[in-house]
Amino acid sequence: MPAVDEQPPWDEERARGFLGKHVVIGLTYESRDGDLLGQVQVHGHVVEVDEGRGIAVELSDSGEVFWLPPDPSALHDAPPGEYRFRSTGEVVVDPDLMTSWTVTAAPGETAEGAWTNLLREGFAPSGDSS
Repeated sequence: MPAVDEQPPWDEERARGFLGKHVVIGLTYESRDGDLLGQVQVHGHVVEVDEGRGIAVELSDSGEVFWLPPDPSALHDAPPGEYRFRSTGEVVVDPDLMTSWTVTAAPGETAEGAWTNLLREGFAPSGDSS
């Protein structure tokens, strides 16, 4: 499970303001050596916020819930416009929020494998690499 280096302070009011908002998420996967393994772009609506688990996004393409780390400061207002996903060609128009994360994959793990693990397990708290 990927580790989140440091847990920033939780801002409950800011986090609750995300509920129902449409968010674009960019994930960059790197090897431990910093080599680019791949990128994934997804989008969905924030359906839950929890200081311990993070920010839950129901993904538009699958309906699966993806948990972002508990860092409300990592989500930013998205400028109006069209966002074309390089990986799929999908166009998202005027999302409310955007965020991006860099994930270090486990040795031998592919970007697709890391994405599958993130969907299943979410981000790990600092120091937990199981």
